[in-house]
Amino acid sequence: MSDFGHQILDFSYRISDLKFQQFVIRFYSPKSDITNPKSDDRNPKANKKMNTNEKLIHTFYEAFKVKDFKTMGECYHPEATFKDEAFDLKGKEVPAMWRMLCGVGASTVVEFSGVEADENTGKAHWEAWYTFSQSGNKVHNVIDATFTFKDGKILTHRDKFSFYRWSSQSLGMIGKLLGWTPFLKKQVRERAMGNLKKFIAKHPEYQ
Repeated sequence: MSDFGHQILDFSYRISDLKFQQFVIRFYSPKSDITNPKSDDRNPKANKKMNTNEKLIHTFYEAFKVKDFKTMGECYHPEATFKDEAFDLKGKEVPAMWRMLCGVGASTVVEFSGVEADENTGKAHWEAWYTFSQSGNKVHNVIDATFTFKDGKILTHRDKFSFYRWSSQSLGMIGKLLGWTPFLKKQVRERAMGNLKKFIAKHPEYQ
């Protein structure tokens, strides 16, 4: 091989070696999105700063996780309303319900995710694992929550979940047979509201 050919071959090796070095540096760099999948390039929401209403929702569910009903109640506007498959509440009834549920569900485990909010509306996904006191049955409820806000507080809170799934777990065979009927849903609502009224009667701060 001529001297010129040797020079060309040597130059090619150097180029290949340089590319290899660049690859190694890039692969092992702590800033590389290969070794850091949570970087902004791969996950733009990972380092997203929460706005005021998202912080409010986080505060609410973090308090729920530790049964801090006082902080939960402080997250609501005085004119707040709450509605789910068992309750339809307004004003002081809302924090009263959470205090009652925290009291009877001391072993309840709560996890939440998917918190998103803007100036007017918000949403979150949360799940609860607990023992239904009336039957002793284990329940895993899966809920999607939506919110509206006023003056930095929760104005409306709507929880949606499958009543049939919930009643099948909490009420056993009765729920499996009748969980799809308006009759059973009405019975559950009347009993839940009745229990709350009795609770409020014993706690004048919610009257």
